[in-house]
Amino acid sequence: FTTDFPLADGTPAPTLELRTSWRNPPEVLHLANEVSVDARRRGGAQAHGPPLSGAEPGDVVCALLNDVEAERDWVAEQVAQRWHGGIAATGAAPT
Repeated sequence: FTTDFPLADGTPAPTLELRTSWRNPPEVLHLANEVSVDARRRGGAQAHGPPLSGAEPGDVVCALLNDVEAERDWVAEQVAQRWHGGIAATGAAPT
């Protein structure tokens, strides 16, 4: 990342560390750290910080699909299901 998006003078971009994840449940952070372990060993990637204290648990859902169109459709369906589920549960569109 630091060399793919260098500073204007061509030097590697600085790396900033996220010390607290404000939006992700612990399960998502654990998965992100597990799948990025090889990249972090090579350098240039940082482990994700701990979740916000008291963060609610969450679900990690993934799919292995044949092509980008199937992936796009699957992601859109996942978002739509959660959006409509939020309306059904609260009567208001989720934000």
